[in-house]
Amino acid sequence: MTYSVGTITLTNGSRTVTGTGTKFVANVLPGFLLIPVGGTAAVIAEVNSDTQLTLARP
Repeated sequence: MTYSVGTITLTNGSRTVTGTGTKFVANVLPGFLLIPVGGTAAVIAEVNSDTQLTLARP
């Protein structure tokens, strides 16, 4: 499944992903891969809210 609604902000070295215009709770599960454009895939550890995720590793 691909979910591409809204935009995300990533900070190098941080496990936190911040979304704008996102609905993570209804569309994303722990264990899903986050693959940003031009970036490296990361495993989602937690879905904290509709606008915040926590990655397994920074």
